[in-house]
Amino acid sequence: MEVLVQIVRNLLVIIMVASFLELLLPDGGIKPFARLAMGLFILIAILNPALSLLYENREFKINLWDYEANQLQNEEILQAGKEINQRIITADSDAIKTRVEGQIGAMAMLVPGVEEVDIKAGVDSSGAITRLDLKVIPGNGSGTDDEKINVFSGQAGLSEEEQERMRQKIINLVQNMYGFQNVDIDIKFEGG
Repeated sequence: MEVLVQIVRNLLVIIMVASFLELLLPDGGIKPFARLAMGLFILIAILNPALSLLYENREFKINLWDYEANQLQNEEILQAGKEINQRIITADSDAIKTRVEGQIGAMAMLVPGVEEVDIKAGVDSSGAITRLDLKVIPGNGSGTDDEKINVFSGQAGLSEEEQERMRQKIINLVQNMYGFQNVDIDIKFEGG
């Protein structure tokens, strides 16, 4: 009974493929060759299970459409695919992290009083940004070119109020532009 089910299943698949090919092929010299090939597949589909039943101690290797891969080979292929996928994710994650760091640094420098910004972004295993560490070097105030240059134009440093104001501006800018509501943003001031 199992042999009959196998024959019928194989015949149905071959007939479906043959009818699909009949529709695709133009009328001409190719159609007879396609019919011949399908006829040979039908003969193989009928003879293979019948011969396997008659000659149980012999194995006929003509059932190409019944391909069953070895389970160990499947596991190796899946493992290699996972490793390749992880390498792609890591490379993409590093590239995205570098670009986002550069963009956030450029935006933070738009805040008045910021001279330079150094950023380190922390990412999780999926590549999502979880932490931003900004090192801000404050400039000389508004940063306009109309200011007079004195012999000694250095500042003693920013007051706590000015640092907090700049910190809030930078945090609001980053959160509003990138939607980093759940990202820990740490800003430290150096120099100035």
